[in-house]
Amino acid sequence: MGPTVRRVLDLTLPLYHGCLWTPFLPLPEVTVTAHVGLEGYQMERVMVYTHSGTHIDAPAHLLKDGATLDTIEIGRFQGPAVAVDLYHKGAREPITPEDLAPRAAEIAPGDFVLLCTGWASKAGPTHEYVYESPWLRVDAARYLIGLGAGGVGIDHPSISGMEEEEDRATHHALLGAGLLILEGLSLPRELLQVPKWYLVALPLALRGASGAPARVIAMELG
Repeated sequence: MGPTVRRVLDLTLPLYHGCLWTPFLPLPEVTVTAHVGLEGYQMERVMVYTHSGTHIDAPAHLLKDGATLDTIEIGRFQGPAVAVDLYHKGAREPITPEDLAPRAAEIAPGDFVLLCTGWASKAGPTHEYVYESPWLRVDAARYLIGLGAGGVGIDHPSISGMEEEEDRATHHALLGAGLLILEGLSLPRELLQVPKWYLVALPLALRGASGAPARVIAMELG
């Protein structure tokens, strides 16, 4: 018999009409277009950007000839994941190689690394949420690349903050090395109770997309 699933955590922020999970993009629109009581069935129309809410960045997000999500082998969107406790990081404080080093021995080639800062709990139209999140410094990104990580995720709309110079450098490093970037996650403290989870992060099957909303779950296997 194979491993059993002991617990499943949903790491996805819900999408709903007007939710503000991703600053600067038009708010998602969810419109009911048919009603059970009138048409006999219910249906909705959803209008959302590919980088809204919980989503995955493909290399094509910033790299001219980078891979789009539909060209990435489906197996890349799942695998073991290590959660790093970063709840102690303060506003605008960078995440450094030293912050990641205590878990380095547990990160195997291809693993996802989840940067748990707690910032998703602050989500809203505030300067603090948008501009003051902890962020992954480019040398820490290169550190994860050196460990062979297959992807990295964070509980904020941008893994490297909202300052353009920082944002582009970290994104270029990760995407240029072929890592997947998961942004807008919900990362509860429960993740820190288990040394390694099994992550499944499936984006919408959009052809030619630089990114896409995703349903992301973490499973504790036993």
